[in-house]
Amino acid sequence: MFQTELHLWLQSFDYSWLRYLMLFISNLGDRPFYTVLLAIVMFGVSYRKGFILLQAMIWGGIFNDVLKAAFGLPRPSEVDSRVLHPEYSGNGPEQTQFTAMGARDFWSLPPPAVIQHYRALNSSFGLPSGHVILSCTIWLSLALLFRRRLTLVLAALVIPLTMLSRMYLGRHFLADVLAGLAVGVSLVVLVHVALVQFCALTQAVAIRVTAEPRLIVLLVALLVLPVLAAFLPHAEIEDVGRLLGFNVGFLLVMRKGFHGDSAGLLRRGARVLLAVFLFVVSATITEAALAGIFGEPIWVSLLNAFVPAFVMSWATVAVGQRLDLYPREVARPSIDRLVA
Repeated sequence: MFQTELHLWLQSFDYSWLRYLMLFISNLGDRPFYTVLLAIVMFGVSYRKGFILLQAMIWGGIFNDVLKAAFGLPRPSEVDSRVLHPEYSGNGPEQTQFTAMGARDFWSLPPPAVIQHYRALNSSFGLPSGHVILSCTIWLSLALLFRRRLTLVLAALVIPLTMLSRMYLGRHFLADVLAGLAVGVSLVVLVHVALVQFCALTQAVAIRVTAEPRLIVLLVALLVLPVLAAFLPHAEIEDVGRLLGFNVGFLLVMRKGFHGDSAGLLRRGARVLLAVFLFVVSATITEAALAGIFGEPIWVSLLNAFVPAFVMSWATVAVGQRLDLYPREVARPSIDRLVA
């Protein structure tokens, strides 16, 4: 699973249209695309379902960083100069001193000398594939949350194509994309079982402060686990801050009461633009204020991620309700003891 023969065979189909298609599919796992998609889903379609999508996405990013550092394995284009890396340059081999240094058989790893070389460089490791994890958390979550034919078809198409594109572009071994698939699917299932099936979060109108098991599970998932994630080796503190910011904002919205997303297309579009505006403004102000006074200690990085996420999650709904972009009256009665 760490051999380069598969990549050489895939790249033998050297057509410009195919290369650009693989680049396009791979770019669906980059930050600009999924940030816009998340804003559209969370504030333009369904606040609660978008929030659950966000949970899977950010946790996917956290585990991707932790697992990459834990395994510390190189990429195909780093162990074999024959494997092209067209993701950024469009052509030409990756600059590496190694040739044909992939695994000798299906179950082996690349030679120890190659692995140690890139660990010493603290390279951008390959296992698991972050693009595949993100693809799973996005498209599989959307398929489970909305259960529409379109979302099911997109999940069935985009996830395998993302796996193929990462191998075609020389960025991941077969083992990397399979590990990314396993991590992504596992996270989506865990988030869905905990927040959708057990806590019934997609139907909640408001959260009561009680000692019920569902509320305890919800608070542990949204507040305790993100704090613990900060202590995981190599976890990005910005991801932790961002997750906590969204979670605290969501809990404040649900504590007051959220009465649905129903609105016309123009109001939904206005909510998305409002969310993006609040995020950009709060991020700019927070970063300028904190960096100018305190420099860049780790807690500043945490706050720089926390504040914009909190403002986006909470203030978009609070301001949106005042601007009549969200319904103000309860649209349905209580569904169980967790919600009112």
